[in-house]
Amino acid sequence: MTFHSQISLCICDRNVHPASGPPLGGNTVDIYGLGFDHDTVVAFGGVTAGDLVVRNCSHVTVRAPAGNFGYVDGSVLSAKFPDETGVLQSAYFYANASTGSVGLSQEGHRSGPVAAIALKGQALFVATGGGYIAVDVEGRELRRFSTSKGQLVVADVYDPVHLELIYKETADGSLPYHMDVPLAPEGFVAMAP
Repeated sequence: MTFHSQISLCICDRNVHPASGPPLGGNTVDIYGLGFDHDTVVAFGGVTAGDLVVRNCSHVTVRAPAGNFGYVDGSVLSAKFPDETGVLQSAYFYANASTGSVGLSQEGHRSGPVAAIALKGQALFVATGGGYIAVDVEGRELRRFSTSKGQLVVADVYDPVHLELIYKETADGSLPYHMDVPLAPEGFVAMAP
């Protein structure tokens, strides 16, 4: 009596977390699938990922290689099964690096979580307040963040590389926000167009 079995190596159901990262690479990526072991090689767009850590036969962690902007396929292969390659098309997205940013929390001032953003011409309106729940890749709650204070922050985005906060001038000095109000228990609700 002869038994035959087939071992499949695959990345399942888009389980690549995070599914995007910077073009320089270097970020840690969790990959879930089947058939992983210490001989597994993971690649993004044909470029081998580094620092493979086998968590178990269905979960590995790697360091993403550098890549060009856009989607790339994720692939896994093993020296034990040279004819088997698992490929997940468009598994990972290399996002462009940010061109500019504005720090909402500054010395002597802390903003709450961003609740809404609106762009009108060259002005970016940001409403902070309310809360959110941070979760891990498994959907488990890590921590709740909330505030009972809502603020309206305005930034000039004319030059996308050098964004600038528009300060509110008062008799007591400059404030990095234009409105500061207590919020109802449900937090921030919506921003009107």
